[in-house]
Amino acid sequence: MRIALLITAVLMSAPAHAERKKQQKIDDSTPAMDDLQLEGTIGKLRDEEIKAPFHARWEEIKHCYQTAQELHWFISGKLSVKVRVGDQGKPKLTYIQTSDVGNYDAERCLLNVVSTLSFAKPHGGSEAEFIFPIEFRAKNALETWQPDHAKVQKRLRPLRQAVAACMNKGAPDQVSLTMYIMPGGKISSAGVSADAPIEQGFGSCVVASGLKWRASDPDKSIAKITIPFSKQGFKDGQ
Repeated sequence: MRIALLITAVLMSAPAHAERKKQQKIDDSTPAMDDLQLEGTIGKLRDEEIKAPFHARWEEIKHCYQTAQELHWFISGKLSVKVRVGDQGKPKLTYIQTSDVGNYDAERCLLNVVSTLSFAKPHGGSEAEFIFPIEFRAKNALETWQPDHAKVQKRLRPLRQAVAACMNKGAPDQVSLTMYIMPGGKISSAGVSADAPIEQGFGSCVVASGLKWRASDPDKSIAKITIPFSKQGFKDGQ
């Protein structure tokens, strides 16, 4: 099993003509560093000032994934963590913006590590903000279903109703639920990401809805699916 860490820090409020940032890979040994500067919403952090704290705690990040994989050998995927760093270099806001890892325990564990990282003080301003992608790679590719797959649409209504019941006023506008469907249609693992911070109660509710869902049989294989939900979609009855 090879685990790779892919890093890209993205300027959240960059103008459209800003230079595209180079995506880099970090293996389990030494990261590649350069002088690429990454601007934030007010201040900025240099590339190495973002990468170094993650690399220093990489063993803990790997442990989050490996612990989940001990129960679910098939887990893999990409996630992106949004981080806002305050004037003392401490994260003020961290949340998983996108993820198809499909394991809530691993996602929460990783987020707990990220929230305790120590960064440099932002240069030229009181805060900096970036997105940090991480990829966990598996050797065995799984069958991937799209939300419009006939087998999904056939049984989607009960899942939509369950997720809708979790959508209170404080819930994010956009939520994505990733699930692994085992032979027979049982959901073995599920994870969630959103366009805003997720309260633990809400995240647990959405994931529990996914784990209780009974999908169509993927025919003696394991299928993976990510289904997006939105508050507006529920209002419109979509």
